[in-house]
Amino acid sequence: MWSINALAVDARRTALILACSFLLTTCTRVTPQTETIRSAANPWTVHGVLRTGGTQTPDNLNPMLGTLGLDRDLGSFWCARLLIFDDREALQPELALREPTLANKDISQDGRTIVYHLRRGVSWQDGMPFTSADVAFSWQQVMNPNNLVPTRSNYDRVDRVDTPDPSTAVVRMKEPYAPFISGFFTGYCILPKHILQGYSNINHADYNRLPIGTGAFRVAAYEPGVLVKFVANEHYWRGAPRLREIDYHVVPRGITLLTQLRSHEIDFYPRVAAAQTLLLNAIPDTVIYRHPFSAFYDLGFNQGHPDLRDKRVRQALIYAIDMRKIIHVATHDLNLRADSDQPPWRWSHASGIKQYGYDPALAAELLDAAGWRMGRSGLRYKNGQPLRLVMAGATGNATQDAAQLVMQQEWQATGVDVIIKNVPTSVLYALGSGVLQSGNFDIGFEATREASDPDNYPLYGCEMAPPKGWNTYHYCNAAIEQAEAIARSSYDRNVRMAAYARIQQTLAADLPFYVLWFDRDQDIANSDFRGYRPGTTSSAFWNVWEWSI
Repeated sequence: MWSINALAVDARRTALILACSFLLTTCTRVTPQTETIRSAANPWTVHGVLRTGGTQTPDNLNPMLGTLGLDRDLGSFWCARLLIFDDREALQPELALREPTLANKDISQDGRTIVYHLRRGVSWQDGMPFTSADVAFSWQQVMNPNNLVPTRSNYDRVDRVDTPDPSTAVVRMKEPYAPFISGFFTGYCILPKHILQGYSNINHADYNRLPIGTGAFRVAAYEPGVLVKFVANEHYWRGAPRLREIDYHVVPRGITLLTQLRSHEIDFYPRVAAAQTLLLNAIPDTVIYRHPFSAFYDLGFNQGHPDLRDKRVRQALIYAIDMRKIIHVATHDLNLRADSDQPPWRWSHASGIKQYGYDPALAAELLDAAGWRMGRSGLRYKNGQPLRLVMAGATGNATQDAAQLVMQQEWQATGVDVIIKNVPTSVLYALGSGVLQSGNFDIGFEATREASDPDNYPLYGCEMAPPKGWNTYHYCNAAIEQAEAIARSSYDRNVRMAAYARIQQTLAADLPFYVLWFDRDQDIANSDFRGYRPGTTSSAFWNVWEWSI
């Protein structure tokens, strides 16, 4: 699904969110790059019907039980959340009337009571009214231990949800927790109590196949592995959407989707793989959208390996690789070079972070200083043993494969023998038993779909070593722990910004992992498609009621 690699991003996202939340917040505007090859009315356009497609089959049409980013994208058609993020990464009201803040007094001074004022006059697609009881019920379903939800983070910070009246939901927190605001039902859909109450669990409810929501479209038909058909909700609270139908086709191969776009069988192919970049300009009567998205690849260093506990070795490995060349070769210059785990367009991104440019001479000096001397074979040795490392990644990822080959060659030139052992995503990312979680690697080539709240504690927190979190590097730093305590407990953005700057600077110096690039998604569509303003976090599909063709 993601242009860097669908399975890798979603697999690590699934594992990571077991300890991490759907954390989202505001940001400055990022303008997508669009390229119009021809803009005119096309005779093959079926006006009012958008035919779209992707290579993935939904894991579950109910995102509360799904593990794929696609589940959230398709959920944007039929369901609604309390708050959503627009193309400026600003929180916008949806089922809630406004974002709770200290200033509007919807957050108590002690940070433990958060009030959501709900929109009145909203109906479920079966005609029943939406009320605060649905919000409380939805939280209960997340916390129901019998339900197979991918994460309870954020939600487990809640003591209870009170419903003093149908249009008010009062969340009683166990403790102040700043990331909660943007993580409470901004990813999961609100569920209808009147349909699902009484189930011991909702894992196999018929509802998950043909869900009923409060969104702009309703699910009219679902053929697993083939098609999901959405039709307009004529009673949508914003007014009838501009499209009357959206058809999502499951097509196993990306090249087939491009062929179908050329033959006018589909109108919209989102998140085209980077490997297909050079093919897009050859398809006439289309518009190409290129926009950043908060997903990244990184190299993670397993400090359970004695040779990687030395910071100089980790730094040398990064100085030895040419990131400009890697991004050019592997992504056709599509993706955006990174210098921290925070996207460069987000408020939380710090300045003055330590940079790692391509410097093989410095890499050699660091390895020499660490006791790794070049031998006659062209490899570095210490105590008679070569510096030989295993890099693990996911199979079936052309972008990753190209990057790994460049890295392997450049490390070889520095005297480091790196063996590539890629495995299926189900093996790489499996919780507890996977290659990364079990520590059966030296360098992990990892993908993460990041939330827009800057809190990435599950990646590097002392208590977040597997299986509890995703600190597969077995890294622990007291300064980061102190900064995280401040950042998570304060609702003041300036306080949080300063704390996350300290975290980024510390991570850059210690280098438990190195973020290679942030994804830049590319979508291609019929030039008659209008109203698409892709978001850069959570889901690009935030304003589906405005789409038209």
